[in-house]
Amino acid sequence: MILLLALILAVIVGLVRGGSWERLGNLDIKQGGLALIAVLIQSALIYGPWLDRDSTRSIAIGLMLLSYLPLIVFVALNRRLAGLKVAGLGLLMNLAVIAANGGYMPTSPEALQRLGYEPGSIVVGQRFARSKDMVLERQDTRLWCLSDILVTPAFLPWRFVYSLGDVVLAGGAFILVQKAMLDTDS
Repeated sequence: MILLLALILAVIVGLVRGGSWERLGNLDIKQGGLALIAVLIQSALIYGPWLDRDSTRSIAIGLMLLSYLPLIVFVALNRRLAGLKVAGLGLLMNLAVIAANGGYMPTSPEALQRLGYEPGSIVVGQRFARSKDMVLERQDTRLWCLSDILVTPAFLPWRFVYSLGDVVLAGGAFILVQKAMLDTDS
């Protein structure tokens, strides 16, 4: 969600700064289908029943981790583009914490409470509502500082938890769009 918001904000800021849709459209992205494949795999796993079934959970977790490979290849192929190295760092930060915690992104009960969930509705050790997130206590979370512990402010219409890796990834995407929309050399 934070990536989508960063992209929308980047386009708005780019237009306000005199940027061009045409320049953004001329961005020379290599193998964009790799990113699309990864997003489709992750979406199918998150919104499908596979992560919730005992019989398919291990395969689904393996596929979730493997879905980062096309994203890493995509970033490597496009590393010359402004912001992609930053986005790649955010991607690796997220992958590290997910891999360290059994294939799920940990989120703390406290972060969910800051979102407005009642303490009794949060079950530690279970996957959280159609997401890659697993509710874990801080002491049970490897690489805790990289997990989904940040929460959007209450005044925003869309509330969600996110990680430092998400912030870095979104920042890289913002840089990419700004550079593409404003670069007169493209």
